[in-house]
Amino acid sequence: MNAARRFSTTPTAALPGTRRWPPVLAAALVWGALALSAGYWGLRWWGEAPAQVLPVPPAPVLTIDSGRVASALGARAATAAAPAAAPGLASRFRLLGVVAARQGQGAALISVDGQPAKPYRVGAELSDGVRLLALGPRQAEVGGDGGRVTLELPATAANTASAATAPRALPALIRP
Repeated sequence: MNAARRFSTTPTAALPGTRRWPPVLAAALVWGALALSAGYWGLRWWGEAPAQVLPVPPAPVLTIDSGRVASALGARAATAAAPAAAPGLASRFRLLGVVAARQGQGAALISVDGQPAKPYRVGAELSDGVRLLALGPRQAEVGGDGGRVTLELPATAANTASAATAPRALPALIRP
């Protein structure tokens, strides 16, 4: 009988404990699904936190220091000079610096009636009815009711000195 039991193919003759795992795994899966479901619905019941609107700090007000811009573009402190009575358009303005783009846009550093130079953009009003109309590489065109005039940048000592002392090109030596 022992020999018959040892070689039997009936389910009772299987190894001890092998029939116990499927129900344990099924129970573990059911309890895990139950725990996840309870957690999900508990969080839903608990509710979401109301959205908080954070205050936005005001943007800082940027101020442009015209004196620093003027000094960056090469202006010097202007001396107080009494303007002449009814000066011409060209004598009222002095061009001290230009920052120009290819499309004629940019800014110019212009002294009006002997005052310290200030930066002006194209289209800005320089004084009574006179506007900055256009910019070039070393020039600015201003105009208004009194006509139009082109202001040129004055030649600097550095520009004239560098042109006078520029080395001449040496002929290239070509050896075959």
